[in-house]
Formats: sequence, C-alpha cells, structure tokens
Amino acid sequence: MIRQWLFAGPTSEIVKIEQDVVEGGKFSILEREKKGNKMIDHFGNYIDIISPTRLSFTLSVPEHFPGETVVVITIEPNYDGSLLTLRQTGVDPEVTEESWRKMFAQLNKVLLLPDPKS
Repeated sequence: MIRQWLFAGPTSEIVKIEQDVVEGGKFSILEREKKGNKMIDHFGNYIDIISPTRLSFTLSVPEHFPGETVVVITIEPNYDGSLLTLRQTGVDPEVTEESWRKMFAQLNKVLLLPDPKS
C-alpha cells in the first residue's frame, strides 16, 4: 500500500521499500522520478509505534530539505471514521506541507474514502 500513496506522485514511482517496523527500526523508501530517472531516498527511524493511535519517526530527504525532521502522526476515532493529525518539526512547513496534503489526498483515494472537502 505504501507504493500507492507515500512519497509517490504522478511524475514518480516508488521502486524500493525497506523497513523494520519496530521502535528504533529503520526505513528507506526509494522514489524514482519518471523524467530523468532521478532517485530520491526518504529514510529515517521509527521513534514511537503505538498502535492504533500514534506513529512517530525521523525523516531525512536530502533532495528536498537539509537535515532531519521529526514526524508525529496521531489517529483519533471520530463520528465518521478517524481523524489523522500530522505534526512535523525541524523543517519549514512551506517546504513539506503541500506534499503531505497531496499524499493524504492520495491515501483517501487508495482507501476509497470520501473527499473530506465534500
């Protein structure tokens, strides 16, 4: 399912995923841009995995921003499913916010959920 929405877009595809989904485990999601064949690695470590309410991890994507950021996703039940909240620190929101919005819109499509804007 990761290949269908996380870091993938209309001009790229996910070609390799490696992950050790335990606290302290590492992950790498390798994206290939279709034009030019450029490879972009998205990698980090899992910090917290508290199923089904919280996931936090470090994230580095040298092609898109310098250094390392921390991403915290919380999941709360609500009246028509779940509310997913994402908080990212260590990088300017202007650099990543649009990409996250597109990825979560794509996740809605993958899960066949109604558009939250409707």
